[in-house]
Amino acid sequence: MVQKVDLVGTGSSWSANVFAVPGANGTTTINLTAIDEFGTGTGSFKVSIAPVDDPPTIAPLGEVTTFVNISANARTTIGDPDTAISALTFSFGTSNPQLVKSVLFSIIEPNTLVATIIPERDMVGQASVTLFVDDGTTKVGESVLFTVIVPPNDPPTLAPIADQRTPKNVPAFVRLDITDPDTEISAMTITAIPSNTGLIQSATVGFTTDGAAIVNIRPKADQLGQSSIQVFVNDGATTVSRSFILTVFDPPNEPPVLGTIPDQTTLQNQPVTVVVPVTDQDTPIGDLVLTGVSSNPDLLKPIAFSNDGVVVKALINPLTDKTGTSTVTITVNDGRNTLSTSFVVTVKSPTPTEPPVLGTIASQTTAANQSVTVVVPVTDPDTAISALVFTGVSSNPDLLKPIAFSNDGTVVKALISPLTDKTGTTTVTITADDGEHKVSTSFVVTVGSPTEPPTLLTPVVTTNPDGSRTITVTWTGGGELETAPSATGPWTKTGNTSGSLSEPATGLSKFYRVARAN
Repeated sequence: MVQKVDLVGTGSSWSANVFAVPGANGTTTINLTAIDEFGTGTGSFKVSIAPVDDPPTIAPLGEVTTFVNISANARTTIGDPDTAISALTFSFGTSNPQLVKSVLFSIIEPNTLVATIIPERDMVGQASVTLFVDDGTTKVGESVLFTVIVPPNDPPTLAPIADQRTPKNVPAFVRLDITDPDTEISAMTITAIPSNTGLIQSATVGFTTDGAAIVNIRPKADQLGQSSIQVFVNDGATTVSRSFILTVFDPPNEPPVLGTIPDQTTLQNQPVTVVVPVTDQDTPIGDLVLTGVSSNPDLLKPIAFSNDGVVVKALINPLTDKTGTSTVTITVNDGRNTLSTSFVVTVKSPTPTEPPVLGTIASQTTAANQSVTVVVPVTDPDTAISALVFTGVSSNPDLLKPIAFSNDGTVVKALISPLTDKTGTTTVTITADDGEHKVSTSFVVTVGSPTEPPTLLTPVVTTNPDGSRTITVTWTGGGELETAPSATGPWTKTGNTSGSLSEPATGLSKFYRVARAN
């Protein structure tokens, strides 16, 4: 506690100067000894040193600047010779309480104070912020100049847009490549303006599930021509634009393909439903017009058709108690082309069980690892189609998997699936069994190495009488149809390998592709 004691004086008058250890406090006894030629004398006295509180210290602060709605940190060094840092308390004051909302304090390292200054929302300006350190006896402070500014705006960028083509009556969907470092695409104002309003009905902008902007351009009905489309992108401060040419063209029309319908036999007063094997490359099945004519109007009622956009069925209904034979001619028209096919319908009196009737199945060709579905043309005058039992046998078991059948009571389909990576030729024999009779038909299946990729034709959107819309997607060359909400995926398999899909046209956008295993 005592660093040293200095004695000063002469004769019988002396004084003691006591020097304390810096920062020490308390009570101690000082013992003094005097010596001369006559002897030694001693004495003592007590020294009490009262404690003194040393104030805390805080180093000077400079300036901090931040952007609107973003907090900023001010750092400084603090200390206190006789109070632990953890025992100090902190507070703040400000010259502009409309700008400064609050200050959060934290200690890092041994003696570094971090003050997080939080601005009021959407406020800009300057304020003097004083940070106070208090040891319980003394409060000291230093001020920092706190500035909140509006961040600089980086303009958006819109990549060049390639010229587009779309068939007549088919909308065009154009994905925009927009980037902006400080504004979300969904927060921007995006517009598209056509130059030819006689051609374009509307040009609207929407967003995909992954946040990309899509321009949906709808031509007016049956109109052809070109229009410049100007796209504007505004981030609230800056507007950029690009333009491209949209050409609406009249696609070449491919005639429908009408397959062969086998002759039909039915019993008196017993209608028969016939699947009409029709396809069309560029006209939705649901838009085809079908008619049926009987060469013997005294045998059959007018032929009725059902068409769900995928499968067309003809209802052959004999007149009451009539028997005989008639040639039925079915005609299909796509608006430009007309095709017909004929078959014989025999109406017989009820007899004991008649065998099923199997039509001819054309030879099939498919690529390696690519399944093909074959409609089995079958009728039975006195046994329900759903009650028939079907089996399939391949002459080359090393080429095909076991043949699978589906039977909805009207249409029977055989799924022909090659074994993995196998190619070659086989004869497939399909047998129909009604419990008493078995009839068979055979056809050749060729599995070759894939050479050309499948071709996806332009989807066609049609408006139904109730105002709803149907989109029809067709493709050639095999493969399975996949769909996705955007051009980059994710892609979902549909299981459809038939070459045609019709479904309600709902939602903002949908993308299609055809994938075929190699």
